[in-house]
This record gives sequence, structure tokens and C-alpha cells, in this order.
Amino acid sequence: MDYFRLAALAEDVARFNKVTIRLQELEQEKSMSNYEIILKPVQSQLVAGTLGVLPDFDNCTSIIEKLFERVYGYVFSQGIKDVGSGINVYHETKLRDQHIPFEAIVPIPHTIPHDHRQAPSVWVYELPEVETMACVVHHGSFNSLGNAYCSLLEWIEKYGYQIAGSTREVYLHYRTLAKIFCDLIRGYFCLNFC
Repeated sequence: MDYFRLAALAEDVARFNKVTIRLQELEQEKSMSNYEIILKPVQSQLVAGTLGVLPDFDNCTSIIEKLFERVYGYVFSQGIKDVGSGINVYHETKLRDQHIPFEAIVPIPHTIPHDHRQAPSVWVYELPEVETMACVVHHGSFNSLGNAYCSLLEWIEKYGYQIAGSTREVYLHYRTLAKIFCDLIRGYFCLNFC
């Protein structure tokens, strides 16, 4: 058998295995996740951001809020009013429960000058594109966000992928009041993989 036929056969077997797994999921509908995982490319985008460390995920609201206020405040002070949804980026691929480094970033339409006196810890850069990202939409509170992560991680393992880059959380509805912040977060929770 020549190489091209063998390669085509391998692709057919891989497709068959994915269809078989999906059929098994449909048969077990009662135990299926409430989350739909989609694969999509993510374009690069210009962002303003700042770094922080979360002590843990139970005590993160005030830190996340403070960093987003810093970034949004600087961006607005530069005359930009048309900004995108806030994004948390977790650059480490190792899952942690404590001392979690992260970056709070805001997409912006054009570059702005960096003023070290006004905002020494905010910088502007191009967030790189990702050729293929696994994404899930979570509708609910921050307290139930772990369910979305579990579904995404189970899906990655089931289909034989590996995490290969940063995790991105896109907050589609960001609120500045700490008391309601956790109850109104909704967003994409994306993991890069190869």
C-alpha cells in the first residue's frame, strides 16, 4: 500500500473514532455536560494589560476587580472609549489552586502611548493569535466556573489533545461592584492546545 493511501486510511480511522465517541455521548445524554466545546481560530489583538497574583480562586474578586479598574482607567484616560471585553490570561499551563499568576487585559482598537508615571504597570502589546483553540461558554456565577473548566479538560483528554499555551477567560459582562461581580461573570474559557 502506498503512503498516500495509508495516510487517507489513517484520517478515515480518526474520523470514525471521533464519530463513535460522539455517538456514545449522545447515548449517555443524561450524564452529558451542559457545555458545548467548540474549536475555533483566535486572531491576534492589540491589548493593554497588567499582571497580578491570585492567592486562590476563593479570594480573587477584589484583586481581579482592582487590576481591571487599573487597565480600564488607563485606557479611558488615553481617550479610548471603544474597548473590548476584559480578559484574564493564565500563562502557566500547570494547573494551580494557590498563588496563581495571571494577567488582566483589555482589547483596544489602536496603540496608546505608555506613560510610566501615570501607569507604571500597564503596557500595550499584541496578544498572539491561536490557530485552534478549544472554547466553552459559561453562563453563571464565578462559583460554578469550575464546571466549565472540568468539561473542557475532560473533552481535551477524551479527544487526545494537550494544553499547549495560555488559558483565556473573556468576561462578556464585567461589573465593577465587588458584591455582584461574581454573580454576573459570563464568558469564553479557552485553552490553547496542539
